[in-house]
Formats: sequence, structure tokens, C-alpha cells
Amino acid sequence: MHFIGPDSSTRIGQWLLLDSHDEARAVLRWGNISADEMAEHENSIRRWNTSSVGLQLTERQLAQLIERGKGWPWNGYELLQMKKAGKYPQRIDLSHAI
Repeated sequence: MHFIGPDSSTRIGQWLLLDSHDEARAVLRWGNISADEMAEHENSIRRWNTSSVGLQLTERQLAQLIERGKGWPWNGYELLQMKKAGKYPQRIDLSHAI
């Protein structure tokens, strides 16, 4: 999972490797998405195994997400390589960023 700013091109935050779809749902709930958006996400996952959802972050959440991204890999390939080498960064619990 990765995060892109409201302009649809600026990368923010960090890449996350999630172990389950439940973890992805937790991030989406943290991002204040609506029930309709969650249903659309679930439908996209079932149909295409991918989804893009616009999070409704508060200014505080956005600032915390950006801060947590400092020093993290900016692409999923690099993060996967780090995980395979046993050098995966500490997992981030977004529930503390609320």
C-alpha cells in the first residue's frame, strides 16, 4: 500500500507491506472513508485484485503520515527486497497516528 497526495501525483507517507486484507481495511477506516467507498473498494478487490481509495485525512493525520514516511523506502520493490533480506523497517501502527 502506498499513499499519494490530493493532487494524484505527490507521494506522501511510506509504503506499507500488509499481511492481510483486514490490515488494508483498517488503514482505510483510519483514513475516514465512507461506507460507500469501502463497498467500492471491496468490489474492486474482488473484480481486479486492486483498488484506489481517496482517504479523508485531517490535517493532523496527513502531517503524521508524512512524518512517518521519512527514511522509508519510496517504492514497493525496494521494500520487498528489504523484507526478503531480513531488513524490513519496523512495522507502523497507523492507529497511533489518529
